[in-house]
Amino acid sequence: MTPKGLKPAGGQLWSWLGKHYDLSDCEPLATQLCILADRLVEVRDLMADATRTLDKTRLMGAEVSVLGQYVRVWKELGLGEEPAAVNPSALGRKAAMERWHGKS
Repeated sequence: MTPKGLKPAGGQLWSWLGKHYDLSDCEPLATQLCILADRLVEVRDLMADATRTLDKTRLMGAEVSVLGQYVRVWKELGLGEEPAAVNPSALGRKAAMERWHGKS
């Protein structure tokens, strides 16, 4: 069951994790990863809307911080070398592009 309060990115990541991993022993940490995914999307959305350079600079600092936390939690969960994209559909797009261009 998806934890309450997750936004779309976190919910998608939770679903992706649940399809690929058994989360029963690490549900709190997996939930934290999904919350961080939501925060990262929020910060990136704010960056896209920011008009002042100072605001963008501050938001880039926040993005680096949240992304660092995301990577640490990903590794703590033991999920592999490379963190999944915040938007799991990006993984599907990457795989489709690799198939389309003949990379395997």
